[in-house]
Amino acid sequence: MRLATPTFGLVLALSLAGCSAESGDAAQSAPARADTESATASEQLPLSGDLVSQGTRTTGTVTLTAATDTEFTLTLSGFSTGPGDDLRLQLSPGELVKGADGYYSINDNTRIELEGAVDPQAPEQTFSVPMMVLDTWQVRSFTVYDYANRTALGFAALTGE
Repeated sequence: MRLATPTFGLVLALSLAGCSAESGDAAQSAPARADTESATASEQLPLSGDLVSQGTRTTGTVTLTAATDTEFTLTLSGFSTGPGDDLRLQLSPGELVKGADGYYSINDNTRIELEGAVDPQAPEQTFSVPMMVLDTWQVRSFTVYDYANRTALGFAALTGE
């Protein structure tokens, strides 16, 4: 198991264009919003979901669990994806939807991007993330994003266990 000891830096990406596998296939997006009915950060957890491939074959499970009052753990299990020069992990309040074209997208362009080193071939990876990430809105989806190529490699719908 690989444990990333430094806490991820956070970047709020309010709008990411081109998150689907085909260039020019922009996802329909709902306006950015604060989810007034969302649970407190720790009440949302645990969350998990299985990855579905998008820009390349991507497999595994993502799990978010409370670690402390101020941190949660994001774990990738059985993880594998294609190569990328700058892979990033993103959380979103949007829901994962499959379009008529067969491609997946997230129906909200609001993202919290977790910066840090992601190994595309390490099957077990664990990251510590500040709990404040979950204070903004209800998290519903996860993306593995190749920032250098502007391609979503895989998505997961996150649900409570």
